[in-house]
Amino acid sequence: MSSNLKKFYIIRFLGGFIFTYTIQSVFLISRGITLPQLATFASLTIIVSTLMEIPTGFIADRFGRKYSSALSYFLDFIAFLVLIFIKDYSLLAVVAVIRGLSHALASGSFESLIYEEVASNSQGKKYIDITTRGSNITIAVGVVATFFGPIIYRFNPSLPFILVAIVSLVSALVMLTFEEKIAVGEVKKNLEIIDGIKEIVKIRPVLLIVLIDLLLLIFVNIYYKVAFFPKIQSLGLDVAYFGVVDVATLAFTSLLLHYLPKFSFHNHQRTLAIFSLTTALIFFLFGIAQHLVPVLIFGMLFDPAWNLRRHVLPTITNQYFSNHSRALSLSTMSFLSNAGAALLIPLATLLFTKSYIYSLVPILLMVPLLFLYPKNKVNN
Repeated sequence: MSSNLKKFYIIRFLGGFIFTYTIQSVFLISRGITLPQLATFASLTIIVSTLMEIPTGFIADRFGRKYSSALSYFLDFIAFLVLIFIKDYSLLAVVAVIRGLSHALASGSFESLIYEEVASNSQGKKYIDITTRGSNITIAVGVVATFFGPIIYRFNPSLPFILVAIVSLVSALVMLTFEEKIAVGEVKKNLEIIDGIKEIVKIRPVLLIVLIDLLLLIFVNIYYKVAFFPKIQSLGLDVAYFGVVDVATLAFTSLLLHYLPKFSFHNHQRTLAIFSLTTALIFFLFGIAQHLVPVLIFGMLFDPAWNLRRHVLPTITNQYFSNHSRALSLSTMSFLSNAGAALLIPLATLLFTKSYIYSLVPILLMVPLLFLYPKNKVNN
């Protein structure tokens, strides 16, 4: 195993220590933040991330992907510490800006580092084998962190955020030790920011994926940042049991990820359709459910469905991009899909609050896009 892959697994190990996942929304609500403000917080984070996606992808390609990823973790360190002092929306907006920039710096850069490492020194292992193993390490640690997160929160509401901040700082230091396989000097010297958009627009399958992602990200952001934990709390589940719910979810996700590399994904259209529509339909069922048990079932299915799709998608998209502009191209994809989602999330939240039947609209728009997608990679 190469030194970089060992460090990748260390990063994934540290990434599991997210003690705040199950309690962040509850913590913010306890500080006076409302559900509409949580939705706006999510949108603002996405907007900042979106605006910075292409510039940060350009910077990663030109000046070093490990530095971009390390800075992302350092900004997370700052953001989690600031969250402790939240008392109104103004400071939460500052956190949104920091987190948005952090997401943008990480987008494309870390994935590019690992994809190029696997391509150059994989010892026959596929990219999806490496990433699923890394995710299972994160999940194994996450099971512990998510179980103890609510307990630590009950003891001291600020302590989970302090612990995650420390982990983020350590992750930043580990990232700085990575060896980049694509030297900065090998990156196309006349690479321009606009090149990312041009490449996405000219590759039709990638453009279709961007549009499908745009629609799915509406569901993803509302589920993770607005809906799930507040909804199960409103239906009577005590905060102390949030960790148990997430442990069960993570265990199921880990089991599915273990078997994921055993499947073939040669038919790109079918692969994209199965994982995209499954995720969307589970969200719809979660939304329309009115009682705790079905809400828990569909809510706990959404996370593994989305995680499986996140692991499968890079095996499709990375084939379309060259090494010299991979981070920029991936960041541009994220930029375009997140930009559209950010604009629609407040409206979607308002409509879904009235009735989750409205969530059928993005699903129906997704179907023709999937129909137009080619079965396999096409030359452009």
